Amino acid sequence: MLILNPDPISWILNLNGNDVKYSPYFQSYLVLNYYSSFTGGVLFIDKRKVSEDIFSYLKLIRIEV
Repeated sequence: MLILNPDPISWILNLNGNDVKYSPYFQSYLVLNYYSSFTGGVLFIDKRKVSEDIFSYLKLIRIEV
């Protein structure tokens, strides 16, 4: 599943950013892999905007950056 809209990405990943003025969203794209269940995903975002804590969190929920 490819997600291009920033608000469901923020909601799914439980993350906020400051890329979009006056909103908690960040510019990115998300691909979620489903076979018989959730197997992981890939977040396409500028790595310079992601802290080490967020990298750890995303790795925990099986999301690659």
